[in-house]
Amino acid sequence: MDTVSPISPCSKWRLTWGKAMRFSPSIRRAPKWWAVVALTVSAVLISSNFVSTADPAQAASETGTGGQFVPSQGRVFGTKLSANTWTSVQITGKGNIPTDEVSAVSLMATVANPSAQGVLSGRPSADEAATQMLIYGGGGLGNTSNTAILAVASDGTVQIKSATAETVYLDLQGYFTSDDSGIAPGGFVPVDAKRILDTATGVGVTKARLAPGDTIAFQVGGTASVPIDASAVAINITVTNRGSNAGYVTPFPTGGSRPNTSLNYPGGNGIQTGIGAQVALSADGQMSISNPAAASSTIDLWVDIQGFFTASEEGGIFTPGTGRVLDTRVSPNTAIAGGDTLAVQVAGVRGVPVSGSGVSAVVLSITALRPQLTAGGYARVWADGDTEPATTSINYAPNSIRTNTITVPLGDNGKVVIRNKTTDAVNFVLDVQGWYQDIPLPKISCNSPATDGYWSLAPITTTTACQVVAPPVSMGDGVLSLVVDGEDQDDVLLSDQVTTTKNISIAAGPGAHHITASVRSDSLDRTREADYDFGSGDWSKANIIPSLPNGANSNSLTPTLTIGTDAAPFAENVKAKFSLSGNPDGSAPILTTDSTFDPFAIPSGLLNAGSTYYWHADISGPNNTKTATANVSTPWWSFTATVDPDAAAVSSNSTSSTRARKPVVSTKGITGPECGLATLIIVRGSNEGKGSKTLTADGYAYASGGYGRLGVLVTQFLRDPTFYIYAESLKYPANIAPSLSSLGYADSLNYGTSNLVGALKALAKRCPHSNILLAGYSQGAQVIGRVLSSPTSSILGKSVTDKIAAVVLEGDPTYYRDEAIDAAGSGTGQGLLNIMRKRGSMDGWKGTRAGAGLSTTKLYQSVRSYCYAGDYFCQTNLTSKGSTIHGSYGTQAQGKRMHDYIVSFLYG
Repeated sequence: MDTVSPISPCSKWRLTWGKAMRFSPSIRRAPKWWAVVALTVSAVLISSNFVSTADPAQAASETGTGGQFVPSQGRVFGTKLSANTWTSVQITGKGNIPTDEVSAVSLMATVANPSAQGVLSGRPSADEAATQMLIYGGGGLGNTSNTAILAVASDGTVQIKSATAETVYLDLQGYFTSDDSGIAPGGFVPVDAKRILDTATGVGVTKARLAPGDTIAFQVGGTASVPIDASAVAINITVTNRGSNAGYVTPFPTGGSRPNTSLNYPGGNGIQTGIGAQVALSADGQMSISNPAAASSTIDLWVDIQGFFTASEEGGIFTPGTGRVLDTRVSPNTAIAGGDTLAVQVAGVRGVPVSGSGVSAVVLSITALRPQLTAGGYARVWADGDTEPATTSINYAPNSIRTNTITVPLGDNGKVVIRNKTTDAVNFVLDVQGWYQDIPLPKISCNSPATDGYWSLAPITTTTACQVVAPPVSMGDGVLSLVVDGEDQDDVLLSDQVTTTKNISIAAGPGAHHITASVRSDSLDRTREADYDFGSGDWSKANIIPSLPNGANSNSLTPTLTIGTDAAPFAENVKAKFSLSGNPDGSAPILTTDSTFDPFAIPSGLLNAGSTYYWHADISGPNNTKTATANVSTPWWSFTATVDPDAAAVSSNSTSSTRARKPVVSTKGITGPECGLATLIIVRGSNEGKGSKTLTADGYAYASGGYGRLGVLVTQFLRDPTFYIYAESLKYPANIAPSLSSLGYADSLNYGTSNLVGALKALAKRCPHSNILLAGYSQGAQVIGRVLSSPTSSILGKSVTDKIAAVVLEGDPTYYRDEAIDAAGSGTGQGLLNIMRKRGSMDGWKGTRAGAGLSTTKLYQSVRSYCYAGDYFCQTNLTSKGSTIHGSYGTQAQGKRMHDYIVSFLYG
């Protein structure tokens, strides 16, 4: 009887949530251990003493919140094992593997010239169940290799055991992170299976076999839906032996040193061996495969792509799991006849998350059992509903049992399809080794006529009913957050099995409506956001609202003029020409601006304190459906020029003035509808998405969204029940051009600087008893630096600067090493654009703090700048790796570091 050794189950886990004020999760983790995950490749017959059971599948007990794959190569173990004796192998700290925060390791395991048949087993520790890593054969059949993913114990080790005394080698393919520390990028994205290399027909390379000692290089990035900057790929390598000798192949990034990794193939002319592997790519997306042994055979190679690992933190995160989803030997199943197919349900079975929950691909161990048969063959596996690919998933020889590791996407119904490409019936076993999961987008819909993007000049006269459908989130920690026309709705805890529906009603009448629905999962460290916009009305028919209404005091001798509407907002490309006069009829204007999209700040020296002035705007541009041009001239509004009473308190020429302050910690006396303990203004980085179309009352910031990588900081405050913090994101282009010296970047920087000054002044006026917090990433950090650097900061006035409690910057292009504001552990290089800011220009920002090890009487730097070593912009590391590092700040661990720093000033 043919048998396959079992993979042991382990306990399922989930996160537990609580609620305080806004939605605030309280995470309770299981102990740090995983079941062993094995991905098996074998080319030998299994004897009947290896007993099989079909255990239920389970998710591993703790995946961590990272699960990112980091490609790496090198030998971590090589020695002879005693029979049936567990040997501990140190994994962490070897080569470039970190000493902690490693959850699992991807290994190529090789048993060298085994003396007998047996099983190589593995486990994290003595406390956990063992599982089969590979089955090896004796009788001179040569080395046996396979891919195995093993969970790593808390002390950074794994344990292995061979049934007989054998020499075993373990070669690293990569590791998976265990939390959200942002050790490295590498989410997985499955692709439609495609053959990218065939030396027998000339696919991917010139038609030629590999003789002993030969190496071929071929392009992977930029082909078969793999991006040019992919960090690694999951592939299936098929070796066809064209001689009689056994040998091995070694894949590695082109241009790099060839590692010791051995993917072994047996001797025998025409014998085909399939081996799954995860291989890093070179900077230009190439891979090389070597047939290095001088005594090996000439071979042909096929390489079939299964998916790629991203160069960012996007893509599916790996969750290990165990369990059998198919065994055709077990009734009522039957062997798959030659040429036939079988659809197999994977999602929702044996612990695998249900369909629609974002499982993009599964890692399967596929075993083909062909006793007493004479013809060889192969099988392929693909997502149900997709076109059958011209690839190979497993090859099997006559009278053999073969196992291979495959990574395959799931169909929309959660199924995969197996086709048996031989003339004989074959039994198959499928064991789940894990899955890659991301969060699917929530879906937003509204009743007719309010489709996404709809606009009518005639006001909508009936209530609009909208619906948000959120997917299940398998970890049980999914949360749906909604923002409707700038108003936060109550968070909704999502099911892990079925979709969740939220109904929304929007009142009739003119105006712009914006719905943002985001689904987040802390265990997956992911947030996916969908937006929906519609509206009605014509801005030219609405009332124009001035920033300085008739009879107002300016509270500044350089006030900012801007306008809005009370109904339909201004359409894109609407411009205003502002005029300022000392006469009620507008005669003899003091100034008239060019037409502009932007608010206008009256230059210094034009206004005299105590004098009355008059202003208006000539507005022109397309209507809200862009079907006609509208022109509106506003009335003349009067205002009295008055001085900010606190403005003179800040020196205009000091480069090191200390702003010693003790933040307000009470909300007593707060004025305004959105004035909590503090308001956090996010200034996003270049090319990061802008926020909702709904702006704050002053028009300088988006009321929601637009946080970019700094969204992790917002999430940390949402989790914190101690503080009630409002968040908004600065309205500015965040543009970048091919050259940073181009006008695109400079104009964006100037726009952001102007708007941030306006936003700070408006916020301080609107919420005089609240603190102000600032956070900027990349270009956003530079914007903040320009505003806070002395002497420029003097234009804010003491009423503003005294309210700025804490500031965090990430990846600032104007970074200087050894400034007082630098975070511990930051890089030792200099920023690409630091010539644009004077060294030490923000060192004067200080305040009191509270917390462990902090003195409540000492003044601490209230600006902190984080710059990762090797960052493209803040360290001038102008390489693709530098770009990757620059994009790696958006992790929950970094968010918590910034959060903890900020709140120490709110306690201070």
